[in-house]
Amino acid sequence: EVQCDALDIETEHGVVTITGTTDRVRFDADGSLGISDIKTGSQAVGTDGRAATKGHHLQMGIYQIMAEQALQRPMTAPAEVIGLKSKGRPAIGTGVIEDAKTALIGDEGHPGLIEIAAQMLATGLFPPNPKSLLCSPKYCPAFTTCPYHA
Repeated sequence: EVQCDALDIETEHGVVTITGTTDRVRFDADGSLGISDIKTGSQAVGTDGRAATKGHHLQMGIYQIMAEQALQRPMTAPAEVIGLKSKGRPAIGTGVIEDAKTALIGDEGHPGLIEIAAQMLATGLFPPNPKSLLCSPKYCPAFTTCPYHA
């Protein structure tokens, strides 16, 4: 695990600073660099023998961005999840996440989540999320008048 320097990302709505660490950087046989991350748990490996990758692409994208900044080299290999099943019959599997960064940094047709987060912070507009644990009278001052929760 490598502590990375803070990375300032310029957006239309201001600067977003990301900080943190990056986990395992691997060298593939073709010389490309990629990120590998170990996930454990009862569902870390699916019945097909592959590591579960659902829900991990944004984390892997941030790891890729941080590793690129720390190493000053592009991460061109797909991100890899190494799953270690910890309950029931033991299993080990890997799963691949292609292009983990695009959802964060965007492309020609769509803004990335970093840009969207910057806009939300700059404007103070946050879309409702009734599935959030924070959508309750304990945490939300507008709960009693909010039309978005059930």
